[in-house]
Amino acid sequence: PSWRIYDPQFTAANDVAIMKDLWTAVKPKITVVPCLVIERNGKADILPFPVNETESLATLKKYKEGK
Repeated sequence: PSWRIYDPQFTAANDVAIMKDLWTAVKPKITVVPCLVIERNGKADILPFPVNETESLATLKKYKEGK
């Protein structure tokens, strides 16, 4: 498990390979910022940024449990 906060213009060139590859894959698909990107089992979902802590935790729990 890991997390990052990236500016949409960030390249991630100096980040670890797994995060660099994830950012390279999702960056062109991001249409609205801020957003939340969750990668699980090789699949990345781009979601609207949660409006509060409760919604954030519910979203993360849903993904932890397998959606």
